[in-house]
Amino acid sequence: SVVIGLQNIDLLQDTSDTRFPATTYSQRALSAFEAQIKLYEDAVMLGEAHYVKQAVESSERARNSLQQLSLLDNVEFERIKNINQLSMELRKFTKEASSVYGAIAAGAEFTDELEGKMMDLAQTINTLKASLEKLVRSSSDELKTGLRNIIERTKSGQDLNLWTFVIAIAASSVIMQLAINRLITRPISKTVTMLEE
Repeated sequence: SVVIGLQNIDLLQDTSDTRFPATTYSQRALSAFEAQIKLYEDAVMLGEAHYVKQAVESSERARNSLQQLSLLDNVEFERIKNINQLSMELRKFTKEASSVYGAIAAGAEFTDELEGKMMDLAQTINTLKASLEKLVRSSSDELKTGLRNIIERTKSGQDLNLWTFVIAIAASSVIMQLAINRLITRPISKTVTMLEE
């Protein structure tokens, strides 16, 4: 029971220090990326170059969230490596997208080369979004698993406490019965037997 309680404390600590923040940071990164893409679309559709600057700021927020995620305790090395790779890909995408969408917003002539770059950017957007969504899902799944483990351990601790209580009651009943027989019933029985003789 004490061991299970200590294990629950460790699980709660890991959940509050790593799993909750990981879910939050990964969701923030995805939301900032989605805002970045929306700002690029606005820049192109409205011909407003200042949206490109705001998109770069959104990208920085996404990359900052990824960095915070990679700095959490108990994050596996392989996952940190993947997060850092994703951050670098986002930086590269932002540089290219800002150049292309900034030119379009400023009224650049639409050429085959520009169209090719836009198609490449569209593929990169899909890839980055899928990677960020996968990161959000895995963080969320880890949080759910951590909470499920806490619930299961708490339940097993409760079951152990219940069985300990039942065994203690049964043992006390047996000990009390033996004590009553030895200290009260036997002496009275002997006394009655002696009086009958």
